[in-house]
Amino acid sequence: MTLDSWIEQRPPLAPEQLRSLAQDRVSRVAAALLEEHGIEAGRITRGESPAGTTEEDPVVRIQLHAVEW
Repeated sequence: MTLDSWIEQRPPLAPEQLRSLAQDRVSRVAAALLEEHGIEAGRITRGESPAGTTEEDPVVRIQLHAVEW
């Protein structure tokens, strides 16, 4: 059995589980920006995760803005 076929046979994750995974992923990205790249914590904000599921692959969307001096 290949990994792809095994993944296709697994039942989909529950919405609560997907939300939890998304929040964990955002936390890890924020930690990496802070700890590995020196981005100040006050410059990192988190948006709300969309409700429900989509056909798209799960991603973390990052929006960059110019620094105000």
